[in-house]
Amino acid sequence: MCDYLVYFATSDSALFHAVDVATDKERFTLPTGLFVFSSPAVTGDMAYFGVGSGKLLALDLKSGKPRWEFQTEASKANLSALGLPDGKPDHTKIFASNFWEDMVLAVQKFSALGAILSSPCVVDGVLYVGSTHGYVYALKPSPAH
Repeated sequence: MCDYLVYFATSDSALFHAVDVATDKERFTLPTGLFVFSSPAVTGDMAYFGVGSGKLLALDLKSGKPRWEFQTEASKANLSALGLPDGKPDHTKIFASNFWEDMVLAVQKFSALGAILSSPCVVDGVLYVGSTHGYVYALKPSPAH
């Protein structure tokens, strides 16, 4: 929460929300394209959060629009093999036909994707976030972003 606004995303609807706690009204909603398990890191007028597609979104909180994004190397290499041309997941490529097999294989495929499930943090102007393919990234957002 920051300035009486609560920021959160959901895994089921793939939406990022900003809600005014004083009025209980939604300020904006942003479709993320894929599930989000990450809680946002809010600093200044920006929120940073990871998406299951292997992307980290930098969201301008005043406009409610993405300012920039970072994509993991594994996501760049593997996203097209598991996704549709619009960047959304192709569930027929992710899930097999057996329920238990689906769970194991889907987790393996998303791990290879470099999904960002962890919550980022910002320390001394550096944004840190981990991904499912075993990397921790240290990003230095510039004021121009």
